[in-house]
Amino acid sequence: MAKTRKKGSLSYHLTTVTPLSKTIAFLLFIALPFIGFYLGMQYQKTADSVTSPATTISQAK
Repeated sequence: MAKTRKKGSLSYHLTTVTPLSKTIAFLLFIALPFIGFYLGMQYQKTADSVTSPATTISQAK
């Protein structure tokens, strides 16, 4: 059975799963949660530093 190409479909070369694409997908699957956690920690530090002075002033009254 020969593969027929439909109009508007992606090329066979763009949709083939290769060992390189598997490796990249695996590395992203492992790395992205850690990157997201790190960026979330950095964001929380900046959010806390912005709100901290206001809460300490209101507690002093």
